[in-house]
Order: sequence, then structure tokens, then C-alpha cells
Amino acid sequence: MSTPPAAAASNLRIRLFWRWQAWRLRRMAVQDSPRSAGVFVNFAALDHRGHADAIGELAAAMTPIVASAPALAAAEVRQRLAREMRARACAVVLTAGKSAVGGYAWAAVLPPADALDRVRANLSLAGVSAETWIALSRRLADRPLLVLHELGLDVRYRRGFAPLKQLLKPLCEFGLQQQARTAFWCAPRDSTLQAISIAFGARVLHESGDFVFFLLDDLASVAHVLSTLPAGDISDRLARVGPPRRRRERLEALPADLVARAQVAERLAAADADAEAASAAADAVVHLAARRALVNARAAAVNAATPETAGIAGAVGIVGAADVANAVDVAATAEPPLQALPQRLSALFPRRAG
Repeated sequence: MSTPPAAAASNLRIRLFWRWQAWRLRRMAVQDSPRSAGVFVNFAALDHRGHADAIGELAAAMTPIVASAPALAAAEVRQRLAREMRARACAVVLTAGKSAVGGYAWAAVLPPADALDRVRANLSLAGVSAETWIALSRRLADRPLLVLHELGLDVRYRRGFAPLKQLLKPLCEFGLQQQARTAFWCAPRDSTLQAISIAFGARVLHESGDFVFFLLDDLASVAHVLSTLPAGDISDRLARVGPPRRRRERLEALPADLVARAQVAERLAAADADAEAASAAADAVVHLAARRALVNARAAAVNAATPETAGIAGAVGIVGAADVANAVDVAATAEPPLQALPQRLSALFPRRAG
């Protein structure tokens, strides 16, 4: 599938943007890698620290982004990790306490033919057609590639760019050390990884069903930006050139009072030591509390079958318990039945003394 002219022009603009950013930062010193991320250049060292099993368990526990992708067992992930880290490979592990993994990524520097063979062996890509692999082989130049095999984050760390920077920065540096100037990877369609790939100026090599294959032509510029800028500054630049962010429908769909409570909970959580993880956890807890309260309200309304709900159902010609519950949804948008939520939030986020 060829790239439309408008998309190609946009990609060139973004690539020039990052090249310009790298030129502006040419005299800045490279930052040291964060201590919370471990870097391993072979599977034996990774397994010795117990990370191989932890990565397999985390990968198996995460829901596949693509519905058609098979659910992998932890042992299958471990076998794939061992196979893809045989030579000229690097793995980065974001530690989250004793024997716990919050995120992982691994890559290898390979010639194009070997790169496609390794990627094709991924069980998640079993549904990709043979024509796709032939098309990719024709579009990859005969030079070493940094192949990003896998990237995963626990839900507690999917907030902000800092965790991604900790994972991607060592991999980019490793690729440059191994004389790779381009990077190749696959992203699920409409995923966050696809949006970040476009924002960093990666070219779409081919699209096939639920997957999009990318090639980053200027690895050195992106690597230098990752090495010198804080995560917040990188996020600002990504927002300037990346695709529009999706609207947060969750907050917009909730009643106004619940939106305010969710925002307060996020600010309270931000005061904790691990601001990003705590904020994400608070966000999830408030969302879950709202859904449960709303479901309870619907069930109570259906069971009670009050004259008000019966009147709503009759006005629109609805009969049956399920239809009455749908009618309650209409009434809930006008007057939220979430009286118990303040007490739940007070229990979840008690006020601090002093």
C-alpha cells in the first residue's frame, strides 16, 4: 500500500523537525540512564535476574490490543525472548520493586532478511499475508536495522512519556553503537504506538489488516533527543507534530459532579511519591467507582419500577426490564443518581492530617 502524497509530505516535515531539534541540542550533554531501568545484552543475564519469567507473566496478563491476535502464555513469551536475544540484542526492563517488572522492551540489530524472518516468527503476526512480507523485503534497504521486537507497559505506568523514554533511550543508543542508522518495527493499527511512531517521523512501509509496519530513517536524531531532553520536554514536542490526541470520552460522558471529583482525586494522587503511577491508579479507581454506582442505580430503578421510570418507558413505548434500564439511562443524564459516591471517595482518599 503506497503512502498518500499528503502523508508523505507530513512525514518529511516531522523528520526535518526532529533533525532540527537534534541540531539545536548538539552541545547538550547526554543524560545518564535512569537507575530504575536495567539494560541487558543477552538472555542469560536477563534470566539470571529473574526478569525473563516476570516479562512473560506481564505480557501474558496484558490484553492483546488486536482482537485477532492470540493470547500468549508466559512460557511462549519467554521462548520468544530467548530466541530474539541470541546475538546483537538488547533488552530494557523497567523495574517496579523486588522481582517485579513495570515495563519491558527488547530489540536486535539485524540485516533486512534476518529481520523479517525474526519478525515473521512472532505468533501475534501469524495472520499477516505472504504478500506483505514480500512487499517489505522489497522496501527495506540492504543495511543493518534496529528491529524493535516488543514493547510493553503495565497499566500503572501508561501515563506520561517518562516510562517510554526509559525503555526507548537505551535501545536507540544500542542501535547506534551497533552501526544501525534506521529502525524497523510493527505497531497495531490505531494504537498508541502507532501515534507515537508517526509523531517521531517514522515512515509507513506497509499496512496489513490490523498492523502497520514502520521504518525510522533518522535514528541518530531521535536518539539524541531522547538522550538529552527530559521526558516532559519530549512530550511537548510530540504534541506539536503528532496526530491529534483522542478526546477523553470517559470524563466527558460522566456527570459534572463526578468529573470534578475525578480531577480532585488525580490531584491528590499526584502528591504521592510515585506521581504518575498513583495518578493512573486514582483515575482507574474513580472510573470503576462511577461505573459500579451507575450500575447499582440502574438495578435499583428496575427493581423498584417506580411510577417515574414507568412513565418514561410508557412515553417512548418501551416494555420489559432491560428497556426500563435503558430508559433510566436517559433520566440519569439529566439528574445523576450517584448520591453514595462522595462517601466512597472519602473512604478511598482520606484527608491527610496536618
